Amino acid sequence: MESCTPRVLVVDHEASVADTFVQIFRGNGYQAMAAYSGEDAIVAASSYRPDVALLDVMLPGGMNGIEVAQIIVKENPRCRILLCSGRPETAALIDQTRAVGQVVEVIAKPVHPSVVLKIIAESLTDHAIGTDRLREQNLKLSEL
Repeated sequence: MESCTPRVLVVDHEASVADTFVQIFRGNGYQAMAAYSGEDAIVAASSYRPDVALLDVMLPGGMNGIEVAQIIVKENPRCRILLCSGRPETAALIDQTRAVGQVVEVIAKPVHPSVVLKIIAESLTDHAIGTDRLREQNLKLSEL
């Protein structure tokens, strides 16, 4: 039987950031795992099937978080995507994504864990009551 505990995939090239968020999520009742590159995130998401993916926009290895998000939602349209970044140059990537109708939740780093927990809880609540705004946005993301 599959667990009802929401699964969160945390993707950040800084292992300390990803691992810290994994511990915070686990301490707040979520299942959580980390990936440290886009390629690792895609492999992990394929088997882990997260309910939410928290992705850093800037990742090593040639794929950014937006590209990874597109692949994840194509394989798992129910997964809600939260992008985060602390770098000003990612604004252009995010604007480009929004310009083609791929609006996703974007969080500026540094961010307090309570803010991320609140956004994820709201996202999951929205989904549970049938108003899953992020799912609709993610479907647009997968159509690219």
